[in-house]
Amino acid sequence: MKYDVLKGAEIISKFCRLNINKKKDLPLRASQIGFLIYLLNNSESHITPMNAANFFGVSKAVITKTITPLIEKGYLEKTPSNTDKRSYAISITETAKVLVEDANNEYYKIMNVLLQQLGMKKYQIVIGLLDEANFIIEKNIQ
Repeated sequence: MKYDVLKGAEIISKFCRLNINKKKDLPLRASQIGFLIYLLNNSESHITPMNAANFFGVSKAVITKTITPLIEKGYLEKTPSNTDKRSYAISITETAKVLVEDANNEYYKIMNVLLQQLGMKKYQIVIGLLDEANFIIEKNIQ
């Protein structure tokens, strides 16, 4: 089978379409899920709204707007600071941990199917070639 530019474009296009995850019925926006993932990955740290704002490169007001509904829905808890009455730490609840795990499982489902059906050696070749292709494309985008 001859792999010309058109055929290659068709194959890549189909792969991208098949790999796009259909939106799972999640009760939160993607940005809120991302925030929960950040907190879960930093659960050992004392995360304040200001820490989060600095990490995401946004204002504290943006973080406050993000966390308020998460607190109301039971995904986050606030722990008041002992030293500063205006400050508090944010922590993720067990409900949020389950939600993040479900979202991650859905997100990685396609990659796990590829790994299982291709086997590790072929999977690593595919991922390596895609990584190299991404590098080439990024380098040549004007």
